[in-house]
Amino acid sequence: MSSGQNIGGRSHALWRRSAPCLLAAFLTACGGTKSDEGVADGVKASNVAALNQPVATEPLDNTSQRPLTLSQAANVCKAGVGILMGRDPKTMTAKALPNEITRIEYKRPSDGKLWKHECRIDGDRVITRGVDMFGNDGPGRWRDGLDDEVITFKIAGDTVAVHDDYGDGSTDDRTYRF
Repeated sequence: MSSGQNIGGRSHALWRRSAPCLLAAFLTACGGTKSDEGVADGVKASNVAALNQPVATEPLDNTSQRPLTLSQAANVCKAGVGILMGRDPKTMTAKALPNEITRIEYKRPSDGKLWKHECRIDGDRVITRGVDMFGNDGPGRWRDGLDDEVITFKIAGDTVAVHDDYGDGSTDDRTYRF
């Protein structure tokens, strides 16, 4: 099974992220031991390592040489939300907002619910946050903490390749053509 697949409608990534914590709780409850750093610290350490990696080992089309166009930023944000939410970016709309933020919206086909995300691009990294996830509660937090996944991208012509590092050793890679 490739990472990021859905099992019974739920993302396999959630299980991969929670399994180390469940194992630590089980071992502690059963008299087992765990390292002084703990499982959660190990996950954080791997995210710190991912955040501290060089931005790119090869030139990125339109990212390291010059700023992205609005169209490219929209496509990168659609790809980032697509890999994160398991949705086809071609079903999404994008709108530029102030402060180099892009609003991404799509309707879930099963029930027509409108989903909204905001995205910003920092080097080769895609950083997202949900908007109005629980009614009209506004934007959530930016997913750029140590415990959050790290989504990076590369542009090649009319394609955007995205890589999602969950911080627990599991990853997902997708390429979208726009």
